[in-house]
Amino acid sequence: MKHQDQIKKFIGFIIDRENYKFDVYLINPTNVHYKRVIVFTGAFASEEDELLPTSPLVKEKGELLPNSALLIDSSDLGELDFVIWYNLDLYPSGAVSPEMLSFSILKYPWNYKKKVVSLPILNKEGIRIDLKRRQNNKGIAKIVAEDKDTNKDVYV
Repeated sequence: MKHQDQIKKFIGFIIDRENYKFDVYLINPTNVHYKRVIVFTGAFASEEDELLPTSPLVKEKGELLPNSALLIDSSDLGELDFVIWYNLDLYPSGAVSPEMLSFSILKYPWNYKKKVVSLPILNKEGIRIDLKRRQNNKGIAKIVAEDKDTNKDVYV
């Protein structure tokens, strides 16, 4: 896998104030086919100098075709009272090991309107969020196995 292909993938974050919701897309403007996308997500808020985490959740999202986008999250705007974090495992066709990436959406995305750009593939307006390589070398399956608080019912 070329380093540049990993950098080209990004997140499209779209706020729809009219319908009081937001959507999060994984955008793949490369020629790489990912046979499986797994999302491990959670959130936290702060109250009186204390972090209040939500229960993490694992979602199997299916495949991500070349030059396409995959909706990985959608929720009402009230969820933006939290910092939402995401870990992604992307399995390229023919590979055994996933690309392990992460990103987060900050609480109350201030300056959203100033950061809006045209998102390729989707042909919609939103914010581009760059993906980062995860610092640990654990795939989501291993993280979930070690975490007693994760909702494993949706993990496939």
